Amino acid sequence: MRAFSATLFIAAASLSVSAANFDKRDVPYNPQVCVDDINTLSQQLIVIKTTVDAFEPSVGFEGAMEIHNEEKVFEHLLQQTYRGCCVDTPANIKEKDEAATIDAVGNYASHVAAALSAMGIKKPDFDVTPPANEHFRGHLADLTGMVNDLFSCIAFNTPEKSLPMIKGYNSTVTDAFAGANAIYAED
Repeated sequence: MRAFSATLFIAAASLSVSAANFDKRDVPYNPQVCVDDINTLSQQLIVIKTTVDAFEPSVGFEGAMEIHNEEKVFEHLLQQTYRGCCVDTPANIKEKDEAATIDAVGNYASHVAAALSAMGIKKPDFDVTPPANEHFRGHLADLTGMVNDLFSCIAFNTPEKSLPMIKGYNSTVTDAFAGANAIYAED
């Protein structure tokens, strides 16, 4: 993984592992595991955003490595969340689990957007550390694919009546990635 693969991710959150390395599990879906994993991802995005916000150009590459280290944690958590949320057979979700999932995904989407926005705001500061920009730009596509795969799994297990909300959150994340891609493509 390279520094500033954000998401993030941030949003992105991002990462030397490609979406092709993910496999769905042939086990029963446990909505609480999925919700807990999504909430953990959200918490890590807060850490990433805080680290990005604190970056100062005078720190240079050392500061970029701090963000990189937090993104490595995010990468691991994203893989774990994928395994926790992605199964081969759709689940029969109870209403309380559905509500918890919708809340967790909404939180996650807002944290992805916030982290990617922070990366955009800090771009002028990262410009003095060219490897930071290169790393971030180079991994936006990877993270976008991974996050999209996760949303696909969540949608797979979401009852039809809640799919519009999940799709709305997915649009929020997609727009945030598009904005970050545009900012970092300007070089």
